Amino acid sequence: MTVTKDSSACYILTRNQITERLNKQNYDFDEIDDILIFLKLVCHSQPDDSDYLYIRSKLGLCLSLHDNKSSFFIPLRELATELDCIIRSYIRRVNYRVND
Repeated sequence: MTVTKDSSACYILTRNQITERLNKQNYDFDEIDDILIFLKLVCHSQPDDSDYLYIRSKLGLCLSLHDNKSSFFIPLRELATELDCIIRSYIRRVNYRVND
């Protein structure tokens, strides 16, 4: 996987990178379908912070409803952790600007 670096974030995940990862395992969950439709119809090639929040919330819902702690869900858990990092980085940038 190629990760794009950004000086103001941990890294950036593109729409295509997220789509590839969600399609890789053939997850048959409504929440994953919602994310894939969102990525295809709404999201630009480079998601913005609100896109990441939406994707993370749907991913969190999917994991809370279906994750049985098996290895099948490891890629989803990893993606959720990466999105958490991106979102935390955004919050730090906003706080830095407010306190500047």
